[in-house]
Parts: sequence; C-alpha cells; structure tokens
Amino acid sequence: MAIRTVRQLRSFQFSETKSDKGSIQYTGSVELLIVCDEAPDFGAIKNNTATWPEFYNRKIPQINDYEPTGGIDFYVTGRDFQYYDNENEFCVKCTVRYDAKPAQDNDKDNNNNSNPSDEELTWLKISLQSLQERRPASESNQDDPDQPIKPPVNSAGDPVDGLEEDTALLRLTYTNTNVEDPDFPLLFTYLNTCNQTAFLGAQPYQLRVTGYGAEFDQKNQVWSVSVEWTFNPGDWKIRYYDVGYNEIVNGERRAILDKSGNPVSKPVALSLGEAKPVGEDPEVITIKPYDEKDHTTMLRSCRLLP
Repeated sequence: MAIRTVRQLRSFQFSETKSDKGSIQYTGSVELLIVCDEAPDFGAIKNNTATWPEFYNRKIPQINDYEPTGGIDFYVTGRDFQYYDNENEFCVKCTVRYDAKPAQDNDKDNNNNSNPSDEELTWLKISLQSLQERRPASESNQDDPDQPIKPPVNSAGDPVDGLEEDTALLRLTYTNTNVEDPDFPLLFTYLNTCNQTAFLGAQPYQLRVTGYGAEFDQKNQVWSVSVEWTFNPGDWKIRYYDVGYNEIVNGERRAILDKSGNPVSKPVALSLGEAKPVGEDPEVITIKPYDEKDHTTMLRSCRLLP
C-alpha cells in the first residue's frame, strides 16, 4: 500500500474551558483525508512522515508534535483513523486532537490593580495537616518568655534524662499544578533548611523544608510541583545542659576530680569548658542543627510561583 495524497477535510477547530482549579484549558482538532492506492494499512499510515503538496507541504501530525496557533502552544495528544468511503477510493479519515498548556485564570476584578505579594500567592496554594510525634521533654517558658526553653531538671537542679513528651507539629504543603520550568537543582538546596526570617506566619527557625513532590503532565506539558514545610511551634533548635566529666584547663582536656582526687562519678555543671562550683545551676547550650535560608524568595527563585 502507498499513500497517494493527503488533504485537509476540516480546518482547525478550537475550544476553551475553565477547569475546577481555575485554569483555562484549550483544545483543538483538525480532520485530514488520506488517499491510498489500495486497502489502507493503518500501521504504515500512522508512521508516515512524508510531506504532501495538497496538505500545504506538511506531514501527517505525529503525537507530541508542536503546533503554535493563534498565539497558543498546542501539542498533538491524540489521533483517530477510520476507513472513509469517498467515491470508491481507498481513503482514511484522520482526526488529529490537540491540547494546549493551561493558561492562568484572568477572570479577576479588573478594577483591582493591587498585585498580591509572593507570600499571599503562596497561601493561595497551601494545604495544612497536623502531625503528632514524641520528642525529648523540655520545660515551657510561657511564664517567662525571655528565658530559653530548658530541658527538665529535678528539685535539686540535676538534669533528668530519658523524659519524652507528645507534641503537635503542622505540615504546610504548597502545590502548583502549572509550573513550566522548575529549577529543581536550586530547589534541592533548600531541603532540611529552616527559615532565616519570618515567613507564612512563623518566626525564624520554626519552619523546616521537609520534602518535595513533582510530576510531569504530558498532556499539558507542565509540571505539578509541591513543597513541604513542617512547622515546629517551639523551633528546630536543640538544647541541652552544659555538663560533663571533663573540663578544659590551660587548653588541655582533663578529668574533673572530686575532693578525694578521683574522677567524678556524675556529670558536673560547666561554664566555658571549666567546672562550675558545686551547687551552681548548669547552663543551657543551644545549637542549630539545620542551615538557615531565606524561604521568602525560595519559590520565586525556583520558578514555582505563578
């Protein structure tokens, strides 16, 4: 079987619809007539890439072909082939279906000239979920917020190890289903980092980037990308008492000795590496286990904001 010619039966037909998520979906189609010299071989027809004078020197559109029309980027997403009886000729009618990348919804109040901030745009695509976890216990500083959160001590002021508490965290998930060109390498650098400045209502070091998700939409040629933060109402710092069995003396690390000259049998409170006098309260050391980054610019820098 050979193809004799290809003609256009119906010109490009265009339609637009609004999705449940507010984006505008564009679709199109065109119909071709493929004339053969004998009974059609659909396998040969679908793979044919020759150009045809009666079809404006164009080839039969293939799946994923790019077709810009009316300022809109269309892609071939489907083709239907069926036998077509045309005055006893061996013909096949081919319906080519096109889909376009979804456009952002512009059906907003034209009188509202204010532009939303990046943080306002972020909140529009955020979902929230509470989490529960067990963690080392700490003492609330609600009565005196100026004091640091401390690990528990007994009535004599000695640290108490092994205590745990149930705490509630909050997972914030930002999802954008219409991302054309996300910067994944840059996005990866934010994993396990905490917010350097206030963001999404959280104070510095209360938000930590804990995960990502991404999926490519072949039909619309866009990415759906999600970013996950976990909010810790305390913060993500680690606190512990500065106690130990050794101290630094004249730049050397030495065992702390009791009155009898023997190494102590329980931890001793320290201050700047030196043993504190007996009876003084231990100091609290606070460390930041995660790097800090400016999360207010993360989504924009990674091309994830609309």
